[in-house]
Amino acid sequence: MSSTVRSLRPVAYHEAGHAVVQTALGIPYRSVYIRSTGEGLVVGTGEMLRLGRYEMENRIVGLLAGPYAEARATKKMRAWITTQQDDDYRCAVEMMEYIVNRMGLIDDMRDAHRRFNEYTREILTQHWNAVERVAAALIQHRELPPRAVAALSGLPLRIEDAR
Repeated sequence: MSSTVRSLRPVAYHEAGHAVVQTALGIPYRSVYIRSTGEGLVVGTGEMLRLGRYEMENRIVGLLAGPYAEARATKKMRAWITTQQDDDYRCAVEMMEYIVNRMGLIDDMRDAHRRFNEYTREILTQHWNAVERVAAALIQHRELPPRAVAALSGLPLRIEDAR
């Protein structure tokens, strides 16, 4: 494995985790890409404002999927449990705090963390083969549209992602 591929592998899994879970949950996005600098991004299609409970919960899982997939692929699961440095993780926690403190839909943050972490693990475990295929394609092509993610993962594509 070349040093370039080795350096892109964690970010490819991170972004593949986001893309596959967002596809599975029907969260629209424009594309997923990685750069040779080790950066990556799933480019979303809209703001997270005015989301209902279902959409907000799915977005939280979509956010957590990236760091979880990276930790699983790099065999650093302990880092997943303790990390709070990832921007995706911080954004997910802010959304959890909103659900707990403003919406009152979950009793406390500990319960919110437990629920969302469990669901993220479940959905990524269910779709792990797809995450591996998308990560490999990202390393090879550097960018994938939602159609390619859906084809590689065997998941249905939402109409707004087909653009």
